Amino acid sequence: MAATDEQLIARFQTSGATADLDELVERHLGMVRNLAYRVVVCNAAADDISQEVFVKVMRSAHTYRGQANFSTWLYRITINTAKEHLRKQASVDKLSDSKQATDDRQIERPDQTAIYGETVAEVEQALAKLSVKLRTAIVLTAIEHLSVKEAAAIEGCTAATMHWRIHQARKQLKQFLCRYFSHDS
Repeated sequence: MAATDEQLIARFQTSGATADLDELVERHLGMVRNLAYRVVVCNAAADDISQEVFVKVMRSAHTYRGQANFSTWLYRITINTAKEHLRKQASVDKLSDSKQATDDRQIERPDQTAIYGETVAEVEQALAKLSVKLRTAIVLTAIEHLSVKEAAAIEGCTAATMHWRIHQARKQLKQFLCRYFSHDS
């Protein structure tokens, strides 16, 4: 039986064995990278953030107390690292430069591929226009499928605040995307 995340982090805390940390990285790298990408909407930045997240996990493993699931702790580190990255950026305009889809699924027909790529790019641009707090709320709940309570815990706010952020994010996304998805054009 494989060790749980909590068992692996506990073993790493006591022994410092990198094999335990390697296992955690292997288990969670995809999630961390996808979450970082969805917050910063830039592939290169998401790769850098992912690497930075696991360096932070290694350096701060001794601070993990098991009061929350390891994955919740990792979500929080990832979100905070992505926010740090955004704060360091000179302008939000750089966020819309990346038009590459994270979904690697194969679509048979070239016209469908073009429409899919255009739609993904349009949605990514709309996400990039949201404030970091609203984008994070919608990413955690609608894309990562976390509960409002879990998202609120990660963001350090109340569930009511998280509900409001989700509502505002959806409202703004609808405004940003209504022209693109209207059939009257």
